[in-house]
Amino acid sequence: LPPRSSSTQVPTRAVQLPPAAPDPEATEESLAPGETALKEKLLQSFLTFVAEGYMSSLPVDDDTPALSWSTRLLEQLYPEKNIPGKRTIRKAFEEIEALHRRDSTIGQMLALTRDLNLALGDLRRALNESDTLANDESDELPTSASEVPLSRPGCLYLLCASYASAVLFDAPSKESPETKNATFFSLLSDFLGPPSSSTLGSESLALIDSLLFFGHYTLQSNDLRSFLERPENDPAFTQTLQYFSIISAITPSAALRYVAHLLTSKILHAHPNDLMRLSFIKDTLQHCPYENLKASAVGWLKDEILTANPPGAPNTPNNSSTEETKEKTIPSIFATPTCIATLAPHLFLSPAKMDKDEFYAHEGFFLAALNLYYLLLTKEGLNEKLDLPGAGAQLEGSGADDGWLSLLDKGLRNFEDRGPGEERGTVENGMHMILLEGMIAMCKDKET
Repeated sequence: LPPRSSSTQVPTRAVQLPPAAPDPEATEESLAPGETALKEKLLQSFLTFVAEGYMSSLPVDDDTPALSWSTRLLEQLYPEKNIPGKRTIRKAFEEIEALHRRDSTIGQMLALTRDLNLALGDLRRALNESDTLANDESDELPTSASEVPLSRPGCLYLLCASYASAVLFDAPSKESPETKNATFFSLLSDFLGPPSSSTLGSESLALIDSLLFFGHYTLQSNDLRSFLERPENDPAFTQTLQYFSIISAITPSAALRYVAHLLTSKILHAHPNDLMRLSFIKDTLQHCPYENLKASAVGWLKDEILTANPPGAPNTPNNSSTEETKEKTIPSIFATPTCIATLAPHLFLSPAKMDKDEFYAHEGFFLAALNLYYLLLTKEGLNEKLDLPGAGAQLEGSGADDGWLSLLDKGLRNFEDRGPGEERGTVENGMHMILLEGMIAMCKDKET
């Protein structure tokens, strides 16, 4: 049947409800002076401590410590050093979900710094302040914003995250080079302690990665050279080299050791005073307890000699008659016999007083020294210009017929282990022995 409409009219009227009672918990109260700033500072503090805890808890996957900011920055700055066919760390962070999530998480924390008005200036000031507030174990609650501590490691991570977003992901940055230099050279001792500390190099990989990133990032500033030219900054220069050179020798991450080595080399070569550079190389060769770091020092010396003696450079200084021209043509100390004469006693070591274990420990250093020796013999003019024969004649134990190569060759033959079952010691030692024999033969061939 078809539907029927009702003929009944139902009267309707608007029902007016009484206004809802106010929520007593939502009633706004006037805030006491400074309470708004205190609440904001508490949230900022919480964020920095969360950042510290998150970064310190990140695992190492395939030698990608924490965010690997320093390694990714090197890949961008020096693409020629990337191994062809091998996936870069930057690519790994784009393709591997677990690594990509790390970038996303720290990016969200960085966004929160803007929401909470935690500016870069606030992070830098917290880095330069003491840990008195953070280490205060008092049960009393803070009553003002100035009593609320920020986590200094957390501030460092957030500051580096801001720099990384600018240099790795092209995010805008208003940071000035002057501020970067001042911050970088002042915070190393705060985070790492004195260079003589027995714990140096054993800090969390997240902290070491961040400091290395900060260092390479600082090197890109145009005023670094002017900063190093001021004599009052020489202690900071030397101390910085000590920190990163030791890290390059002993930190457990191979990737970070390489980054630290490259950073040490860059800072060393950036100093405008060749005497300062020679002094640090000599100090490393003479006093450093790590043989692999002494081998690095030989590499620094090699780079300095090649830089000071470019192809086509004259073998002798230009004896000009004008004082102005003389000043301009004063050679680098790495282009004079003083260089090799100063370093020879610590560079061309004699194995005569070494036992077998000590000799094996020096194998890497001997290979680096032979590599330099071969360069001095084969590069045109260097042998005479740096007076290599004169330096060798002054070595301990060398006679009229016994130069450094002969002393090294004799020591090598004395320590060859040809017993049954262990012909040349360990496989690694055996390989080093073979390399040493080959390098000595090549150098002897060039000497004649």
